[in-house]
Amino acid sequence: MSGLAERLAACLAETACLVGMGNPMRGDDGAGVLLAEALAVKPPAGATVLVVEDVLENFVFRLAKGPAKHVILLDAVVSGGAAGSVLFDRLSAFSEGTAGFSTHKASLSLAAKVLEQHGKVVWLLGIEGVDMEFGAEMTPAVGAAVASLTALIQGLLPRELAS
Repeated sequence: MSGLAERLAACLAETACLVGMGNPMRGDDGAGVLLAEALAVKPPAGATVLVVEDVLENFVFRLAKGPAKHVILLDAVVSGGAAGSVLFDRLSAFSEGTAGFSTHKASLSLAAKVLEQHGKVVWLLGIEGVDMEFGAEMTPAVGAAVASLTALIQGLLPRELAS
């Protein structure tokens, strides 16, 4: 199992909420929403899936009061990496001054503070985007990353639940 799969499996072994962020009308920026929508069809056991698009702040107190120990934010990132590459770490590992941060920096920082004050562990599962212009299509590499992550996360389901 790869390092990414192992870390995701550890989060999903406890209660988790997968939160899809982004704007599907802005090309690659919709990657988090697309991933969440795909996962909502067959969510991992013990996990919930929530699509917030670009208004995380409207859901932060619902998440804070919810049962999930881990909040995994699914979002597009801009870090200078290859299109479709994946980053996964605690949100606190990313800062505005470092590479690899979400396209929704301000709302993430504020939301993370509230969630952490409520005992949540906040993660960022980011997909490197390229074209986030309004009306743009999702680039093939980002679409492929969404498909791969969907398969990976759904593959982490216990065997008895996977059928």
